[in-house]
Amino acid sequence: MSKSKKTINRLINRGKFKLIKSGINEDMLLKEIEKHLKRIDKPNTKIISLIGGAASGKSSLSKKLSNFLKSADVVCTDDYVVGDREYRRKHIEGKDPTKKYDVLFLKKKIKETCSLKQGQTAKVPTYNSKTGLAVAEGENNFKRVINQVDYIIVEGDFDFV
Repeated sequence: MSKSKKTINRLINRGKFKLIKSGINEDMLLKEIEKHLKRIDKPNTKIISLIGGAASGKSSLSKKLSNFLKSADVVCTDDYVVGDREYRRKHIEGKDPTKKYDVLFLKKKIKETCSLKQGQTAKVPTYNSKTGLAVAEGENNFKRVINQVDYIIVEGDFDFV
């Protein structure tokens, strides 16, 4: 077994995937994650949480993983920020950084998405980089729709799942 495959298996067996520039083959990692997920014997939607700092590759990996798993969709914690940039700067910046997210709403939407049946959909917020708004736009204005999937990949700076 290659060193890369041993490292991947060790991480998978712990249930944690810590990716650092370690020379791990990304395609091999995706295949090993898929094998591990298929061993989880639960009929309902499985949640995969990808956590990392800004520009650490979470979005890129989550998109690749979503495409690789096929029946998967990605939810970003940034889609659940409260207020707009000005509000966050005034009321949150310099304080607890987790307070910039509507965590309860995020969990509600994940639960709703996980309980979808064939043909049902859930409307979810999308962060607007121009306005800085997401959740504050209100559910009636959410344009993004998620269908029933086998996997929800939640990516962000903090593990709220």
